[in-house]
Amino acid sequence: MNYYNFTAQFPAVKKSKMEKSLDKRIRYNDKIYSLLDWIALKLQEGCIPEIEEGATHFYMKGGKWGEATETKPETIYKLVYENSYNKLSKTEYDFALYLYNNNITTAEAAEALKQAETDRIIKDKAEAETKEKADREAAEQAIKDSDDFKAWLKSEAENYNDNQKLEILKQTYLHYYGYVPSINSIKILVMIDNFDNERCKAELISWLHHDSKASKKAFEIITGIKLHDTDKKTREILNSITSKDFNFSNIPASINFRKPAQETIKETFYILNQDRQFEEVLAEPFNKYGYDMFIMNNDRYKILEAKTGLLFASGKTKTEAMENLKAVVDRMGIEEINQCIIDNIQKYGISPKYQDKKEAV
Repeated sequence: MNYYNFTAQFPAVKKSKMEKSLDKRIRYNDKIYSLLDWIALKLQEGCIPEIEEGATHFYMKGGKWGEATETKPETIYKLVYENSYNKLSKTEYDFALYLYNNNITTAEAAEALKQAETDRIIKDKAEAETKEKADREAAEQAIKDSDDFKAWLKSEAENYNDNQKLEILKQTYLHYYGYVPSINSIKILVMIDNFDNERCKAELISWLHHDSKASKKAFEIITGIKLHDTDKKTREILNSITSKDFNFSNIPASINFRKPAQETIKETFYILNQDRQFEEVLAEPFNKYGYDMFIMNNDRYKILEAKTGLLFASGKTKTEAMENLKAVVDRMGIEEINQCIIDNIQKYGISPKYQDKKEAV
């Protein structure tokens, strides 16, 4: 609805309340008007908005023959015409005063202001629709650009052939996580090689947080850039450099990681990845319930069956993982577990660790 540009100056909540008040209907001269249009009409008829401060009146307390009593002082908002007036609310008075002070006291002036407001509403709506369309197209383009970037990054990782950098990445992942990096992890090498690309740099910065120990170490060894332990300082370092600061000439052939005094003996095992392909890992071997198993720690302790590479149980601690393994065995039973192992070997094959053995199962 058109409000003569009166409510446009107020905050949204107050604007809504005022418009609701001015939308109320009133009968005048056998016609129905909104209070908004009725006030405009009354001004055109010569009424003037006025305030009477401290107004009081008397009433008979106790009925017709009671004692005359004066009311408390109040402020009365009016539309005055000669010796009579119409009482207004504060909002109605503010609107009447707005029209009066801006000389909108004729039908022509009111119509001109109303038309100007209508034109503004139409213009604002058109601009809002144009902006909405532009924002929608920008969002769609951003999604497309993101999808294109992800597809390019995946393709580059799948075809990555710098064996020197791949070896560094492999050694760091085996040291920190006990498994070789996947295609997804190799994306970090693509981003290093394309560090001056804005998207690559932003993505790489998001990767190299404090939990990405292997990725951070591989970055440091490959580029010669020392990163900080905190995420904030690491971001500051990465934002302050370009690929010209990298030194690829000192990449070592192998890394001598410092080993703990009592290092757990690990062996090569294979897990089934998301593509149902066997993927090499280093893990601690053990035998439980008659099964060859191995345990690895990658955020959580995970227990896997060795011949299939299937995850049997996990936990926040090694003890919790072992307890969860017992719960799985108790729930399924040995016969069902044996059948599950046989079915998976028939479907996906046996782990490369056991392919040379005569007795697979």
